Amino acid sequence: MKRVLLALACGSIVAAALLGAAGSAAARGFPPPAPFASIQLAQLGYGDDTLQGPLVSADWFIPGPADFLLGAPKSGDVSYLDMDVIPSELLTKESVLVVYWNGVPISDRQIGATSGARERFRVAVPFELIDPEVNRLSVQAQLRLAIDTCEAGSVDSPARHLTIMSSSTVTYSYAQPLVPEPAPVRPDLASYPLPFFSPTHPQPAPVRIIVPDSPSATELTALGEVATQLGQYAGDRGLKVELQRASDVHESDLASTHVILLGKRSSLPLLRGLQGAPLGQDGSGFLDASRRPIPEDSGVVMVMPSPWSPARGLLVVSGTSDAAVGKAALALAGRDGIAALRGTYAIVPDAAPYAAPAAAATVATRLSDLGHKDEQVNGVGDHAISFTAFLPSVPRDASVALDLAVSHSGLLDQDRSSMRIVVNDLPLESVAFRDLPPVHAIRRIDLPGAALRPGANALRVEFSLRLPGLAARDACNAVPVEQAWAVLHADTSILPPSGPDRGAAEPSLDTYPYPFNRNGRLDDVLVVVPPTLGQNAQALAQYLCDLGRTTRAGLLRPAVVTSDAFDPKRDALNKDVILFGLPQDDRAIGDLGAQLPVVVGTDQRLVLGREITVRVADLERLGVVEEIPSPWSPGRTVLVVSGTSAEGLDYAVEAVRQRALSGNVVVATLQQPRAPVAGAIPTPKPIAFGGPAPIPLDVSSYRLRPQILAPQQQTRPPWVLIAAGIVAAIAVLIVAAQSYAAFRAGEDRS
Repeated sequence: MKRVLLALACGSIVAAALLGAAGSAAARGFPPPAPFASIQLAQLGYGDDTLQGPLVSADWFIPGPADFLLGAPKSGDVSYLDMDVIPSELLTKESVLVVYWNGVPISDRQIGATSGARERFRVAVPFELIDPEVNRLSVQAQLRLAIDTCEAGSVDSPARHLTIMSSSTVTYSYAQPLVPEPAPVRPDLASYPLPFFSPTHPQPAPVRIIVPDSPSATELTALGEVATQLGQYAGDRGLKVELQRASDVHESDLASTHVILLGKRSSLPLLRGLQGAPLGQDGSGFLDASRRPIPEDSGVVMVMPSPWSPARGLLVVSGTSDAAVGKAALALAGRDGIAALRGTYAIVPDAAPYAAPAAAATVATRLSDLGHKDEQVNGVGDHAISFTAFLPSVPRDASVALDLAVSHSGLLDQDRSSMRIVVNDLPLESVAFRDLPPVHAIRRIDLPGAALRPGANALRVEFSLRLPGLAARDACNAVPVEQAWAVLHADTSILPPSGPDRGAAEPSLDTYPYPFNRNGRLDDVLVVVPPTLGQNAQALAQYLCDLGRTTRAGLLRPAVVTSDAFDPKRDALNKDVILFGLPQDDRAIGDLGAQLPVVVGTDQRLVLGREITVRVADLERLGVVEEIPSPWSPGRTVLVVSGTSAEGLDYAVEAVRQRALSGNVVVATLQQPRAPVAGAIPTPKPIAFGGPAPIPLDVSSYRLRPQILAPQQQTRPPWVLIAAGIVAAIAVLIVAAQSYAAFRAGEDRS
């Protein structure tokens, strides 16, 4: 009865969400770039920053004006910074604040001898110091008290503080009229992924991937490789991606985007008619620099300014056969292959990946594999370096070995300086520097399985750096902070327990992207897509990019097949499967039927629960993400990314991108505008810096059981429980009989 009520409750909640979001909603589009208005630090994700100590500093990174030109400096019309600060009222008049813009001091200000009230001051930002992409705003301050001797303990005095408010604002003065003027690009494969992705451009143009109308399995896998690798480069910034079939392209739309032509030459009319390319073409195929035909099975990679806009790039990933397209894409699927490319074109006669590690092999993951370099902390005090490790399911009685590689200054107070390892906010071990050699020490830490979770784990190394004899110094500002430093090296490695990773017993969206990036790789992932890429091909490209940014593996090789060609008994063996698309487009989703906790019908209805069927009202725009054990391969998982419409598929992809996941079912709808609360301070709207702007969603999570359980989920039949009960009863009777016989024997002897 309790489960019935739960199913009814879930149905009513979803029904309310469906009826409440029945208004119109447009599919995701990428609006043209617009100049930033005033930029608050809070809009960039920064909070109020309280600085404490005798000498303090802080940094913020501010997006530049991008492709919009700044106006020449003139009276009353300049770019400026409004700095909001709250200094301690106990600071003396010798306390000063210096503001830097890209390393150049632009303002000096006395901040002591005040009432301690919040104050705002305006600083003009010199025209010639403003970088169009990203700017570094810094402050340095000397905070002095009336008694400034270290013997008096004033170094750590709580009165020595200064707060920089997140309401501080940068305002640019733009030239009129406001017309973007991006600089022409000069593409080179040596600098790939530029210009298709720039880590510093505030408003990068979208990337449009154009594929054949009916892509082959090889071309689909090539799409997966190129898109996931671009997503890995984009990382947390994200990437704006569009995907179009060749026959849907209108050349008048191509000037606003970078373009990637991916597929066989014969299937891409735009490629066959391309003029000014680094490699020529004739009626049968590509020609090399000497005008000789390139072998049929050799891949072709070319890069050039887009014929539709000199400020955009064009990338060609092609060949005259499926084998050629596969080789060209493989060259762009990993960092090693990309590092070998130079110039404006590459001919790839052969490309083969290294064999993936066996499932039972134990492979160490280094921080360098996760995209980290050696990281250094400086100065007396406490510092932290954080990173995320994706781990398999670890038994509670097992452990994961973490080999920390660190160096530290030999001038530190070895007894008072230390480091601490924190995993998922749980402190595990502290190590004094006296127990470590100063140069590249290796310290093994065993991370217990009880502290770990499948998927993403937050690891933090906290350093406490102290110098000897500080109390004997004459003045606080004489502390030699340059003598205090420590380094966490990139060859720090994580060694999971040996044996196959069989995944969690009950899949949960909490652990996404695990298990789809087992051991940090995508080799075991199969993405099943609609035969014609479905009604929302852009959502598919956006999802593939997101899948790529979840891993730092050196080579990304997810397999992609259409639902028409998908044979579960053949293709899903030892694979984690992602079923993508609307039910009416992707046959594989419909085939699972009642094995899913939520059935998305082709009539745009949902069916929830196991004990009772709950059908809810129609909704044209609803995203659904759900995860179940694979019915085709034990220990594997199936993820369904679906919806009730093309817009709903956008919402499902956005819910995954925002990591708004838990339980085994997520239902996402467009968030309805909420009335402002009277008297409340409005929250600044975040600036979409780089990647696609987030879609405001209302996300509901559930833990539901399907109508038909997957094989490894099947509950024990009643006769098993009955047999177990009979065996237990017989055992109790035997023990009782033996005890009674022993008691009678004792009485007879007495």
